[in-house]
Amino acid sequence: MKLIFQFIKRNAKFIIISFIIVYHFVLSGLLTHTFKLLPHEFRWLTDVAILLLFVYSLVYRFYHRNREKFYTIPKVFYLITIFFAWCFITAVVNSINFFIVLLQFRDYARFIVFALVVVNLKLSDKDIKLLMFLILGILLLQVPVTAIQCSYLTLGDWCVGTLSKGGTTDMVFLCCIAVSLVISLYVYNKKKLLLLILVPFFSLPIIFGNIQMGIFLYPYSIILAFLYNFKHNIKLMLLVFAMVFVFITTLFCVIPPFRSTVKKYVSLLGVATQNQFIRKAEGNAPGRMVAPIVALEWISEKDKGWLFGYGFGITKESYWRQTTGEYAHKYAPRTNQIATTLMETGFPGIMLYFLLLGSLFVGGNKSVKKLQKLPKSIALTFTCAVSLMIIGSIYTNILTSYYFGFLFWLIFAFFYTINLNIACEKDRTTVSTKH
Repeated sequence: MKLIFQFIKRNAKFIIISFIIVYHFVLSGLLTHTFKLLPHEFRWLTDVAILLLFVYSLVYRFYHRNREKFYTIPKVFYLITIFFAWCFITAVVNSINFFIVLLQFRDYARFIVFALVVVNLKLSDKDIKLLMFLILGILLLQVPVTAIQCSYLTLGDWCVGTLSKGGTTDMVFLCCIAVSLVISLYVYNKKKLLLLILVPFFSLPIIFGNIQMGIFLYPYSIILAFLYNFKHNIKLMLLVFAMVFVFITTLFCVIPPFRSTVKKYVSLLGVATQNQFIRKAEGNAPGRMVAPIVALEWISEKDKGWLFGYGFGITKESYWRQTTGEYAHKYAPRTNQIATTLMETGFPGIMLYFLLLGSLFVGGNKSVKKLQKLPKSIALTFTCAVSLMIIGSIYTNILTSYYFGFLFWLIFAFFYTINLNIACEKDRTTVSTKH
């Protein structure tokens, strides 16, 4: 018993973060959506866990303070703070209900806070490695689960794996991150053929869920993962595409088309552009690609709308109807992050948003070029994740994405921590050399 207690105490940070990851991506969806053993509100346990972990991180840093700062804050978080400050200014100017603003802020900030907490827990490289493989295992789990859901339920639009209802959009981003991770691990860390063989399998959740954006993002993530040192990797990339082509062709010869709950048929190409460029009549709800144009029209109709928009939270669809944003139902369901940010915060908000993503991409790109082995794989995966967030801004409200947002900021925390560990190791080596 004493040995178990010592093990838990020694690995408390790793165990806690692992539990939150498993609950968020596996247990929550299975218990609330697949088996319906718990009400949907139990998804909020992730938020509670993040809050408790934040308190734990404060205590941990207090008891382990030396000459270091009490709490490490990455530089990019200052830009995030400016973005949220502007969001609150637009809310005040437009007299948005405080509770709506608070709910919208929670949806935007909860996983950013989680990243800050993980950074300050000072994980070791070994912990990060194990957590990355835990994430890869969870992403791989989505393949058989979506296959079972598809074969038994024949509901293409709700083949969400272990995620919760409506998680198909998140699924395509998760699969693309998995693709970039296994390719980067093969190229820069462990040259095991099994890693490349996994790539075609990550197309299955996209196909079974009939996720329209997947037809573009899946091949894009393969190309981007091989883009660094492209001349050296081009043959390997062509091999991977050949494997994917053979795999999907075989799949379509074996599995017949099936009916979906929403669309008349399911296929890889499917309805990839259906309703994306259409501005619907009912409620003036635009197609995703048209949504930014509609947002520009709306803010131009409002006095100083280009500067302050309609206010942060105006597009919020709340769990409680009485606190739902004024334009939420008019603007739903086909919108995206560009349109939402324009609507809520005007041109300053959208400029800050892309400045934030640009700085993250540049930081990741620089690290890919100078790091080696596992750190390089993590940096490349993070860079791919940033590019997916930029592209995803055209497709959905990516900042409030429940699963992709969690994974994005968690990988950022790993990326930042592993760079911090390398910098600390160099400082220790320099000091020891001088002495």
